[in-house]
Amino acid sequence: MMIQRTITGGLLAWVCGSMALAAEGQDGKTPSPLAGRRLQQDLILQQTRDEATYVSPWLKVSFSLARPQMTFLSVDATGNGRHPSNLLKSAAGAGPMFVVPPGHHVPMVVVGGIPPKGGTTSASGMPPKGGTTSATSAGNVVRYSGIKLGDAETDALEFTVGPKTIRVVIQREIPHDYTAAESSPLRVMFDATVTPASPLGRLAGPGKLQFPVLLHFPDWGSLLLRAKDPDGEPATWDFSLFRDLKPISPGAVASWRPMTPEERKKFERMHNRYLLRGGGTHAGPEQIQLALHKGFAAGKQRAGHQRIELEMTVSAVYPEAALGDADPRLLGVKRAWLNIFGFRADLGCLANNCTGDTCQFCMHC
Repeated sequence: MMIQRTITGGLLAWVCGSMALAAEGQDGKTPSPLAGRRLQQDLILQQTRDEATYVSPWLKVSFSLARPQMTFLSVDATGNGRHPSNLLKSAAGAGPMFVVPPGHHVPMVVVGGIPPKGGTTSASGMPPKGGTTSATSAGNVVRYSGIKLGDAETDALEFTVGPKTIRVVIQREIPHDYTAAESSPLRVMFDATVTPASPLGRLAGPGKLQFPVLLHFPDWGSLLLRAKDPDGEPATWDFSLFRDLKPISPGAVASWRPMTPEERKKFERMHNRYLLRGGGTHAGPEQIQLALHKGFAAGKQRAGHQRIELEMTVSAVYPEAALGDADPRLLGVKRAWLNIFGFRADLGCLANNCTGDTCQFCMHC
């Protein structure tokens, strides 16, 4: 076990040390023209009454103008504008979350289609009818203000989008200490069935990632996340796994079960002969949650004013950058080289991927 931890720590230290040297994917190709309003050389805004979408060769991100929620996210480390699927779980997306303990009642609506187990507690996003949350879009900036998490706190979020970056400014007004099963000004729910979003970083505790964090999307690329805390108290990004939008206990072993007719059709389209021959599917985690926490521990949120600044930058980490950039046949290396570093932040060990179980190959590589 000591050898495993030493190897794991060494690999993560090397990756974190390489962050400053990460090469941002760019192969010089001009992306296809996009319909919408050009904000910058490589940034297009496509806006409807209900949603603002920003598209560049490296990044695609959408924000709801009806509730404080990021609804779509895609990255392409190669800069080719490849954005085929949403990396977020569409029902949840990214935004504030507040879940009260069982037996407590908060007069607010459930948003994002995710009522917690039992249906009596609440996940936050929009206030009850008559509330004051507002969403505005101006150029490459989307602002949400007056976000009420029951009577516990009032938040404001500001997202500024560039061709390769998303900058987030979070303001929290917490008038008094309160108890909550979960409280986060920015919870992000990723869809592991698209690709298992894998956070790499140092741990402050089981599942508690310290910034900077390199968030890798296998076969897509990576986001390098940095945080700035003006008051000096560090925030953490807490990792947990879900299935059917319900938490899975750390260390739970996924099981095999017979595939449904719908799943069989899906695997037939994928030409997955291995699973079709066995007739079963692996019932593992399907969602990955990363929740931003500051002043929250053991179900208690501390009172005060908080300002948290985040910067997310599309990055590509791979060896021999000069060689990889010069050879078009190595284009996929920019998206996929970090696939070998599957890390279970809740267990603190390497694994097949961030939703899988560790195996002897990972333990002894």
